[in-house]
This record gives sequence, structure tokens and C-alpha cells, in this order.
Amino acid sequence: MSHIEFRMIRLPRWAIMLAVSLVVALGLTLAVVAAGLFLIIFPLMVLLTGVAAVLGLMRGRSAARRQIQVIDADYVVHHDDFGPYERRRR
Repeated sequence: MSHIEFRMIRLPRWAIMLAVSLVVALGLTLAVVAAGLFLIIFPLMVLLTGVAAVLGLMRGRSAARRQIQVIDADYVVHHDDFGPYERRRR
């Protein structure tokens, strides 16, 4: 049976505070970068979508020009006198 030896070290309070503040700063930096990218990309995508809609490049525009055909059908509802667990006899 192998024994795993480890040594407990006590970190100074300033090192813990430094690590926590670095993690918070990194999180805030990522949030600011994500918000900045959103503010750049979202209006660009809205603009490109509007241009595509005006030019008729979207699929929905061609679907509106097609003729609509109504399919008329009759249906019949069949009722069984059997319960859900009864087998049908032939």
C-alpha cells in the first residue's frame, strides 16, 4: 500500500487577496470584452439581415410568392369497445 505524503503550507493573507483580486479582474475583463464584441457584432448582424431582407435574399420572400394549395380530406374516427389492456380477438 503506497502512502501519499503531502505537506500543508499556510498562505499569507496578502497572497490569498492577490489571487482573489486577480480572478475578479480577469472575470471583469472577460465581461467587458464580451460586451464590447456584442456591441460591435449585434448591430452589424442586424444591418446585414436588413440588407438581405431588402434584396430578397431570404427564403421567406420566395415562399410568399408561391401558390397556396388547400388539401381537402375527409376523416373518420373509429372507436374501440376494447380497453387499453385487452387484446383484440380475430
